[in-house]
Amino acid sequence: MSGVGAERTRAIAAKVEAFVRNVVVPYEHDPRRDHHDCPSEELVAKTARMLADGPTGAIAGARALLLESSHSSLEGHLERETRSIAMAGGSAECREGVAAFLGRRKPDFSGEA
Repeated sequence: MSGVGAERTRAIAAKVEAFVRNVVVPYEHDPRRDHHDCPSEELVAKTARMLADGPTGAIAGARALLLESSHSSLEGHLERETRSIAMAGGSAECREGVAAFLGRRKPDFSGEA
């Protein structure tokens, strides 16, 4: 797979930020559950940055599997999951993650799948 690119990465980060703002923050501040006392803007920025700095290809693959899971059979889903894991295993993100783990350092994901 080719790299995601800066423009696509910014678009993904904007979608993540919107999701965090519209779904995660209201859940975090629901009066029926314990609070973390984290201001919503801080929570949005922190979560969006964490996801944008992470393995965006793997996150996109997991999101696609999640979206497909509600209307597929278990067998079909497991087949797609197996293919997704196999594809991710050969990615630059995977190589960087393994190298960072073995080198006992934080991974530096570049946005390439």
